[in-house]
Amino acid sequence: MGDFGEKKTVNNSKKEDNFKKVRHPDGGCVFCGQGFYGFFDEKNNKSYFYFTFSQDKHQGPPGHVHGGVIAIFIDEAMSFATGNFFPCFLGKIEILYKKPVPLGVSLRIEGEVVRVEGRKVFTNGFIIHEKKSGEKDVLIQASGIYIRPKGSDGTVSLFVVED
Repeated sequence: MGDFGEKKTVNNSKKEDNFKKVRHPDGGCVFCGQGFYGFFDEKNNKSYFYFTFSQDKHQGPPGHVHGGVIAIFIDEAMSFATGNFFPCFLGKIEILYKKPVPLGVSLRIEGEVVRVEGRKVFTNGFIIHEKKSGEKDVLIQASGIYIRPKGSDGTVSLFVVED
């Protein structure tokens, strides 16, 4: 477990205004410790990255991404969005698999914080196919609740910001 793609596979993201390039600092995470990075807008508590799923590492049904792999990626996007509230950990995730997620296509994976109630950080996540026509097709829609540990003041950052 843990080989979810080549390090260079996720590097097709383009930095947008107000977003900083971020990654997790230690190599211990089965997913994010592999040179993975995303982008985080600390003012608006949003994150995104692009990823192209490959047949040899991510396939479930023929030609499509495995549902468990989708769950890992959507969790990561929502987790990145909680950057202002770190440390916090996933307490609950709900995923609506609206359409099959194809292999071999660059997809935008987004996360956002929608509200905070005490130690609970509520998030939404999306996997979007941005078509050449400009149309955006939402394939996956998710919500999550991340929990800040007791005593956490939100000043600990698990992200390393790169230029």
